[in-house]
Amino acid sequence: MALPTLPADAVELGNADTLELEFRIGGSGKAGVSFKFAGGKSQTLTGVVKADAMRRTVTKDGKKVPEIVPMPDGLIEFGGSGLSLKYHTRPRLSRYTEAQQAELASRWESLAGAAQSWVPLEVRADAGGVELWLAGRYGGRLLSESRLVEVSLSLGKGGEVRGERAFTRANTGRYLALDVRQIAQPGVMKDGTVSSGD
Repeated sequence: MALPTLPADAVELGNADTLELEFRIGGSGKAGVSFKFAGGKSQTLTGVVKADAMRRTVTKDGKKVPEIVPMPDGLIEFGGSGLSLKYHTRPRLSRYTEAQQAELASRWESLAGAAQSWVPLEVRADAGGVELWLAGRYGGRLLSESRLVEVSLSLGKGGEVRGERAFTRANTGRYLALDVRQIAQPGVMKDGTVSSGD
């Protein structure tokens, strides 16, 4: 896959071990995230905006048959350097019932599309390589015997990067500190009720 040709936004880590930033892919629908290690070796992940799929049952020739309907701009699929992960900006339809999928499809365009959504990325470097976290969720590891020195993003037209910050994480050696800012949903259950189970 050819990466976008616009100049890359690069952030050097210096003495830090963690990098945070947000990016959005924009209209090109493609992005490259490159990791440069001491000694000159690099690894790259490519991201591509893809459609999700709504599954429903329809009647054809008097028989009920399954049908798959593509739902555009639903996710970003990242791959490369032994990793494969998906970042859904719109609801991941496979997690819902057929009726719920139909309801979500009816308002699909009002939900934030993948190409224009900000993707929170955290890169945690250690002696064995790099951990990747997307929106506070673990995304996998890139293995390397040398230290991470720079992260760069290649984004096409309409792509942007913001909030770059390199720092050193506090490490007690005992616990994995989780940052729940991205996944916390305060108040989401304020109007919740207990169902009867019927």
